[in-house]
Amino acid sequence: MKLQEVFIANIKSLRTQKGLSQARLAEKSDLSDGMIGQIESGASAPSFSSIEKLAKALEVESYKLFMRPEDHLSFRDSEVNDIIDELSYTINKRIQKKD
Repeated sequence: MKLQEVFIANIKSLRTQKGLSQARLAEKSDLSDGMIGQIESGASAPSFSSIEKLAKALEVESYKLFMRPEDHLSFRDSEVNDIIDELSYTINKRIQKKD
């Protein structure tokens, strides 16, 4: 898969996972509906600034838009942070009980 194909697939996948239409993604990213359509069809490549806006609107780090699906962890960053927080809390409670 070429880099542009990976990027397009990630944009479409994340947009649909979040239940966003192209119009809603355009609104959230401060891009035009037409630009989102052109990006998703491969007719246009976004600028770095637009990539950053898309990533923010899709709630992911910009670099993840270029990662192949098999390179992604199955957890989102927020889920990993939640798991770490829960484990830290549990460990601290156990330590306090031993004291």
